[in-house]
Amino acid sequence: MEHECGIIGISGGNNIIPKLISGLNKLQHRGYESCGISYLHQDQIITFKNIGLVLDVFSNFNPTTISKIGIGHVRYSTAKKDKSKFLDETQPLSNNLFSLAHNGNIPFIDKIKDHYKIDTDNNSDSVILKKFMELLMETKYNSIEDMLKYIINNVSGTYCLLILTQNKIYAIRDRYGIRPLVIFKDKSQNYTYIASETIAFDGNNQEMEIIRDINPGEILSLDQNQHMESVYTHPLPQSMFCSFEYIYFMHHESVQSNKKIEDIRYNLGYELGLAEKDPFSNSVVIPIPNSSIPASKGFASAIKSVSKEHIVKNPIVKRTFILPTEKERNHACSQKFSFVNTDELYNKNIYLIDDSIVRGTTIKFVINQLKKFNPKTINIRITSPPVISPCYFGIDMSTREELIINKSNINSIVNDLEINSLRYLDIDDMIKVFNTPVCQSCFTGKYDTQLLNW
Repeated sequence: MEHECGIIGISGGNNIIPKLISGLNKLQHRGYESCGISYLHQDQIITFKNIGLVLDVFSNFNPTTISKIGIGHVRYSTAKKDKSKFLDETQPLSNNLFSLAHNGNIPFIDKIKDHYKIDTDNNSDSVILKKFMELLMETKYNSIEDMLKYIINNVSGTYCLLILTQNKIYAIRDRYGIRPLVIFKDKSQNYTYIASETIAFDGNNQEMEIIRDINPGEILSLDQNQHMESVYTHPLPQSMFCSFEYIYFMHHESVQSNKKIEDIRYNLGYELGLAEKDPFSNSVVIPIPNSSIPASKGFASAIKSVSKEHIVKNPIVKRTFILPTEKERNHACSQKFSFVNTDELYNKNIYLIDDSIVRGTTIKFVINQLKKFNPKTINIRITSPPVISPCYFGIDMSTREELIINKSNINSIVNDLEINSLRYLDIDDMIKVFNTPVCQSCFTGKYDTQLLNW
């Protein structure tokens, strides 16, 4: 199971339930398939979840209870999933002792299932992980904390977990720290958040105080009175944050490791522009919205041109990258974009800026539409290196055979798309912008065996 999800936990105040729902709605870009919340009421864990978008699932949700602590989850999955099991796999996954929300991926989770003879026909890593934790609690550990220490020391993979118990939330980040998990508060100190992204904050950025990231290999507890304690840290933590989170997945208004995502994307575009040896005159720089807008501004600044948003995204259409089938992706593209001020494109040299080309569905559609407005040239610039390999660490990158760069070389792609040129950001320039260790497996095809083998 390769998927990208969003998780959130909140403690404090008078009632965290509305803030959980608001936070999930702001994390909707991380998954459209299903969503849910678990919260504590009088020592009882109550869970509400369903398939669908946050605003739809919770449109008629009117709980009579209140809560001071809870967790939430938004999810998407791949075409490989059995749709009959979608609801069973919708998170949080709950029992009488705890509720689990998971973001990431545990490769070869079936080895755990087989070795421990876990009785389920479900191959979801999240479902098996929950059953594994239940088994450990029944046979080996009386303490949730001891069980979680065993998990973080013995289960390889990429995972951020929020575990709601009958008195607190535990936040766990695997020792490589590939997926994001950050602690922040409102400045009034009424609520403490732990979430995939700071965009989940129920307020504006001026009202938010960022505390810190959950460290790789750390288990942290948060109780109903907002008391936090670092329970455990793996003795050999490593930092290998997902480069694709920076490039594509995270919301541009989020902050990760004290870096604004918007600034990172601007600098990726700027580096790409600096490498433009002979920029076209009479040019216009156009981003494919929304994640490429900051990068387009950076690229335009570097080549001393102007970035204009001639392409407008329909806000209600899902991200095509995380739709499971080619038919759905093509249909979504036709509904996703509209084009404005197109008279300004006539006889111009267009630089079309995007953050990546994975399957090529979106870029093909946009190019065909732009050609209707008679530009002089169309030149694609990508603010990441070519994606050559699938991701096994929590983002659906599809199979190696489906990746556009593996079907053709750059010259062939230029010919197939009927454009004038295509250039990607050099991997060394990307690393220079990040200035921190990152996972590059989807760009290099090299995988850390410690993450792949349990």
